Order: sequence, then structure tokens, then C-alpha cells
Amino acid sequence: IYSTVPFVGIFGLNEWGVRLPAAFWGILGVFGIYLLGKKLFNEKVGLFSALFLALSPWHIQYSRASFEVTMLMTFIIFGTYFFVQGLTNKKLLLLSALVFTLTPYIYSTAAIFMPFLVVILIFLFIKEISSKASKISLISVILVASIIILPYVIQTLSGRSGERFSIISIFTNQVLQDKVTLAQKFQGDTSVGLERIFHNKPLIWVQVFTLNYLRAFSPEFIFTQGDPNFRHSIHEMGQMYYFELILLLI
Repeated sequence: IYSTVPFVGIFGLNEWGVRLPAAFWGILGVFGIYLLGKKLFNEKVGLFSALFLALSPWHIQYSRASFEVTMLMTFIIFGTYFFVQGLTNKKLLLLSALVFTLTPYIYSTAAIFMPFLVVILIFLFIKEISSKASKISLISVILVASIIILPYVIQTLSGRSGERFSIISIFTNQVLQDKVTLAQKFQGDTSVGLERIFHNKPLIWVQVFTLNYLRAFSPEFIFTQGDPNFRHSIHEMGQMYYFELILLLI
């Protein structure tokens, strides 16, 4: 929302002012993936990475509407890039920490996967970090990250940042709870209590969670139908092109 302010100030409260920020971050993400690909491999890989992202139906869809996702992904890309660069330049390691810890403020789901990404990066490059980064620089990184993330942690513990999660969470879905109650009432031998073994909340939560998770990897979602919510996909096609199946297999 804050990154939208200058665009609205210049273009007004209209399509340009509201949608241009998402497009800006989407374009910046293409440049970022080029830099990251070039750093990790070579310039050719960087150019192809940028090309595939620029042509991605998934990326185009989010870049043309006022979604925070393009900004989030751009910060993830540059956070990773600065981390890799920071292995030889400790100042960029500090910048990486700054960028990574800002991601939960951009889009709340980052709070779930961003820590795992950072842990994996540290695990992969632990030798380089321990040998080239001084203790003072590492303490500075931890201190900066802690200061930035502290307000978000306080909001989370107080319950204020969890309202969105409580709305979409399967654990608070009243329909699922009613389904369990009805199943227990009309199925099984109530005198023995077997209905609670086969029809209970933990079991239905596991089933729904597993189906939702696997659906994101289904051919229908990736290549043919896309996201069932048309705000998140281009109609009558998947989130990716068919030719990208070859790349995924490779």
C-alpha cells in the first residue's frame, strides 16, 4: 500500500495509479532474476531466467493487477541475490537481512516460508559465511533483522495480524466442523463410539490440507485450468505453458 502512494500521487486514484506499482515490481523482479541467475550460473542462464519469468502467465496475471505478490517475489529474489553477493561483501549480507525481514510486511504468507528459505541458504553456504564474515558483521545482521521483525512478532502474538488467517484457515472453517458433527450423528455405532474414530476434526483437517496442497501440483492447476479463482489465473489456461513441462522434468 505504501509503495502505491507515489504512483497515486502522480497519476491519481485510477487504473494507472493503482495497477502500475504491481507492474513496476513485476518488471523489477525480471531484472532481479537475471542478476541472480547470472550470479549463480552465468549470463546466459540469467537471460533465459528473465525471459521465462517475463513470459510467465502467472507473473503477467499478478503484474497487471494490484496484487502485493509481485513486490513480495521481487524482495525474495533480491534478498537471495544480496545474500549470495554478501558472501564476498559483508555489507550486502546486511542488506539481504533487511530485505528478507521486510517480506512479512508485504504479504503475510512470507512469514511461513521466508524463515525456511533463509535457513536453507545458511545451511548451503555455512562454510562461506563462517570463513568470510566477521563476528561483528554477523551480530549486525542478526540485530537489524530482529529490530525489523519485532513489531510483526508483537502483532502476531497479540492476535492482530492473524485475522486474515482465521478467515481462510481450514481450522476455523465452520462448514468443515458442521460436516464432522453431521457425520458423527448419522454414521457409525454411537453406542460403541466408533464414529469419532472415523469422523473427527483432525482427520478431516488432514484430508482437506493434503488435497489442497496436492492440487497446486496437479496438471489441471499448472497446465490446463489454472487457479479456480479467476483473479489469480488467466481464463482457460494453466499457470504455466505446456513447454515448461520439459523444463520441470529437467
